[in-house]
Amino acid sequence: MQAQPKSTAARRTQIAGSKQRHVARHNEVVFKWPSAPQIAQREKYRYDLRAFCDELFPKWFSLPHSNDQLATLAEIQDVALNGGRKAIARPRGTGKTQQTKAGAVWGTVFRHSPYTVTFAATARQARKNLQSIVRAFVFNTKLRRLWPELCAPIAQAYMRPNRAKYLLKDGKPLFLECSVSRLVLPFYEGRDESIALIECAGILEAARGLQYDTPDGHTLRPRLLIGDDFQTKASARSHSQCALRIETITGDFGQMGGPDTATGIVLNCTTIEPGDASDQLLDRKKHPEFAGVRQSFVKSWPLASRLGMEQRQIPYDADRDKWGKYVALRKAGMADGDKGAAANALYLADRAAMDEGAEVSWVHRFIAKRGEVSAIQHAFNVLADDGERVFFSEYQNSPVISQAVEVRLSADDILQRLNGLPLGEVPEETQIVTGFIDVNDHALAWAMGAWHRKANAVTGAIIGYGEWARNGNGRLGDARRADTIWNESKPAPEGKEVAFWNALNGLAAWLFTPGRWTRKGQSVQPNLILIDSGYTLTKGDTTVYRWLANYVRAGGGNVGYSRGWPARTFRFEKSSEGSNTEVLKASREHWWRFERYKPLENVFGIPHDAEFHDRATQAAWALPAGAPGSLTVNGTKPEEHLAFAQQIAGLKLVEFKNSDAAAISGLYVWARTPGLRNEMSDCIRGARLAALYRLGDSDGAIAPVSQRTAATTAKQPTQPPRPALHRPRRPPTPIAGFGPRNLGFAHP
Repeated sequence: MQAQPKSTAARRTQIAGSKQRHVARHNEVVFKWPSAPQIAQREKYRYDLRAFCDELFPKWFSLPHSNDQLATLAEIQDVALNGGRKAIARPRGTGKTQQTKAGAVWGTVFRHSPYTVTFAATARQARKNLQSIVRAFVFNTKLRRLWPELCAPIAQAYMRPNRAKYLLKDGKPLFLECSVSRLVLPFYEGRDESIALIECAGILEAARGLQYDTPDGHTLRPRLLIGDDFQTKASARSHSQCALRIETITGDFGQMGGPDTATGIVLNCTTIEPGDASDQLLDRKKHPEFAGVRQSFVKSWPLASRLGMEQRQIPYDADRDKWGKYVALRKAGMADGDKGAAANALYLADRAAMDEGAEVSWVHRFIAKRGEVSAIQHAFNVLADDGERVFFSEYQNSPVISQAVEVRLSADDILQRLNGLPLGEVPEETQIVTGFIDVNDHALAWAMGAWHRKANAVTGAIIGYGEWARNGNGRLGDARRADTIWNESKPAPEGKEVAFWNALNGLAAWLFTPGRWTRKGQSVQPNLILIDSGYTLTKGDTTVYRWLANYVRAGGGNVGYSRGWPARTFRFEKSSEGSNTEVLKASREHWWRFERYKPLENVFGIPHDAEFHDRATQAAWALPAGAPGSLTVNGTKPEEHLAFAQQIAGLKLVEFKNSDAAAISGLYVWARTPGLRNEMSDCIRGARLAALYRLGDSDGAIAPVSQRTAATTAKQPTQPPRPALHRPRRPPTPIAGFGPRNLGFAHP
């Protein structure tokens, strides 16, 4: 029996020592070091991530892997071992999160990456992933059997993270940390294994300053970063948020490893919106360092559904194929309460024919409890239940443009779309060049665009714009009425009609001048220029139509008219008797009609729903530069395009409400910034409309001059009389101050 100390101080010292010994015994971690067979068994997983996942995490990977999943595991392993960057777009529900967690555990326990960071769109989601990893160390019996020295201390600190720093082994601290955002594995002094940790963070939190000071005086920096769905729907729809995430990943993350260590980055993602951060990082032209891979759930649609893919993205037609009938039956059944039983019966009765030609990336991806028997059936169920937009975004990584995007453009937004090309230069990928001329009292506003189809969306660059008026010395945005083509207080001697006729002649000649638009030094001619026919000099005036007929007879370029109608009044067909126009074609997808002006030969036009196209054009400006469906403008100096940007941003959509009425595309409420003109908005809308028409309908292009006569019933004279007013064969000499107001171009 221990002798009692005589003094009070000695007694207190004895009590304190007793308490310390008790605490030390209580904090001592007890486990058996792994045996040689255990070490040999876990060594077989050192360079085999797939076996590590299959054998140690069977609950995380309960279904057989698809080829795409195996390819992803191989990419994670390669980046963990050798560094590098990889972006992989995966369908929703195919194990992205589980592979992220398993890859982090594997890389850390084998010290392939002593410092691993898992990041997600938000800190909350990232912390959930880390909590799952901690629970694996605590409750996964297979992991605990092979790594008892790691799992036992973590289990002892589980649910009591404050206790982790006090844990001991043989009286020595383990330096364990088990917080909500960081897991530092136990460190045993004198053993071969170095310290290792896993940290989690939201993508914007993980950008800078991540490091860890080890007990032996070294500083660890992140070696492997694995992203798991690093964007939200809100951030995917925000240009600035997408740009910030791309800048963070490509800039901040790439430099985390320090001066002599390569940081590996793996992005497991899903594309939410066209042009979002994932979509841009997956683009191998923009970011070749990530070698982006897009994995889709349906790789090949069934032959029984392909009829619907000829004209649209929806892979079925309710009236023409079996899968269309299946979708209609399922929608009706879900509404009636049979939970899709009738649709299931239809599929089971004719499964072989309906499956023919189908190929999916993961044949085990279906829900048997809901009556599904195949992955392709699951795909069509998602299409029927959640809609095409959800399916093509979440399952195919090929999203369509969201109709719910709120567009609030500012002049700065437009100025950020400068593409660095000089005005007049046609981008290399261009397929067609189109333009639009807006007719007004003060001037002829014009814009030219170069367009190409990218991911089934018309993408363009505004290669030139300006105004044509009497005084060519002004710049875009000037509102001085002294520069107008026609001024009622100071009428021109030639009269109003002749003044506008001459202005149209001069501008058309200038726009079609060879060499005006070039691509790599080669001249490019406009494919189509539309002219606003909504403006009339007087009631019932037909100046624009007569000018078009005269211009075509003189052998001018490919021109037509257009007029924008409000959504409430636009119609695809004109049924009134005695109409001056004959509708030849209509697009219910893009809300325009192609018609012939009957009183004159060879005069064609494309009236359209102006509000629908204004909204679509604003959405195009809101997309990141280079994204499918986006718009940019040639230029390098923002200050030179400020007036243009202010006009584009001056038109704002205040309210939009979908309508079921077949005759209108919606209800719009617009607001215009006081004091700003909007001719440039109209010109960009018109040029984009011409591009939609030409690129969307190869058989509907306005016929070249040589083919137009055949398109009309009237007989064209063999040698028409030379008109008094016509487009000259060469650019005319400017008369009385005529000339284009433009940026970056010399006057003809």
